[in-house]
Amino acid sequence: MPLPGSARDLFLEIRRHLVEASDEGALSSSQSDIFRLLKTAESPFRDRDQKAIVGGEKDLKRTGDHPCFVRHDGARLHFTITVTQRAGEPLFLFAYDFELMFPKDLSPRFVRFDLNEPDHRNDREGIRSHLHPGHDDLQVPAPLLHPVELLDVLIYDAVHPEKQRRA
Repeated sequence: MPLPGSARDLFLEIRRHLVEASDEGALSSSQSDIFRLLKTAESPFRDRDQKAIVGGEKDLKRTGDHPCFVRHDGARLHFTITVTQRAGEPLFLFAYDFELMFPKDLSPRFVRFDLNEPDHRNDREGIRSHLHPGHDDLQVPAPLLHPVELLDVLIYDAVHPEKQRRA
């Protein structure tokens, strides 16, 4: 799935996707929550050609007290996407982090998908795109995904193992 032509178009595509998930009941966050939590910001990498799309606040201590999107099962989602947009060039996915935090009584407590910036140590080690399955120091290689694909995975597909039905 190619990126749209601009950071603004990507922002609108993500907002549309989140609103649809809310309308379908996959997110318990309301449309007004989505409009309040989804923002554009300056790049955390301080490049004037970059824009960040921020969904909710990072909860580094995983307390569940920070504003974020809430799934129908109580899992909490926040993300930051950084894109580079230069005149005459296609939009470039520079970095992202998407974290889904499960309710406190479940383990693993979270899953996070990261795409580190080019030339990051992880890039040099061949794992620029990776996931953290429940521990910040544990990294597993992961495919580079379009931000909307990642939203699909985290909103619709990432079912906690303790909540899956046993066959």
